[in-house]
Amino acid sequence: MKLDLKAAYERSAELAASHTPVTVDMLVELASLVMKNMSYNKVPGKLSELCDRINAARQNSSAMNLQEQYEMTFDAHYELVTIHPWADGNGRTARLLMNQLQMEMGLIPAKILKGDKEEYINALVETREKEDPSIFRRWMTGLMIRNLRHDIDAYLESVSDEKGGEKITKSREKILELLSGDGSLSAAALASRIGITPKAVEKHLARLKAEGRLRRVGPDKGGHWTVNDHR
Repeated sequence: MKLDLKAAYERSAELAASHTPVTVDMLVELASLVMKNMSYNKVPGKLSELCDRINAARQNSSAMNLQEQYEMTFDAHYELVTIHPWADGNGRTARLLMNQLQMEMGLIPAKILKGDKEEYINALVETREKEDPSIFRRWMTGLMIRNLRHDIDAYLESVSDEKGGEKITKSREKILELLSGDGSLSAAALASRIGITPKAVEKHLARLKAEGRLRRVGPDKGGHWTVNDHR
């Protein structure tokens, strides 16, 4: 059974803040917070070797540049997933370890979202088949760039929304125009066509609905939008 990851991330943040060495026992502790009723396979030797490599890299992290630091955390992630010590929760625990190492070095933690799952698995498989860790490193770097750009865009959009202005008006008018042609368009589809974030689209939709310019017919899934007016 899955547990709330909040406790696992809170414990991981504590370990990062105290610069706690990575050990097999620590990985087992984190995994037990990620998943209930863990089945720990008998691979302590491989886990111990991984911990030694990670700790050696941690000791040398101050001499690394930013890219090398991130790649060290990506490698730790990949190697733990590859060892696959538990019946379930390996990916979650590997991502937790990666984020813990990043937090310890003062890096922005990498995010792997649900929508990234297929690409994530493909990158792991290709890396394993070709025995080339640079494949996973490049994919994770690209994902970091993509997510950071998304977050920056979301921030800029929120600042713009607070200040108002012509940009907001144009975005809302474009939403109305698109929905008048196809009321089934999702926030993600609208965001892609307009060039803003899905979260920003959702804010615009809520405002247009409150103003009476849009009406939702049916449930969130399977329903559609009706444009009441299009100025």
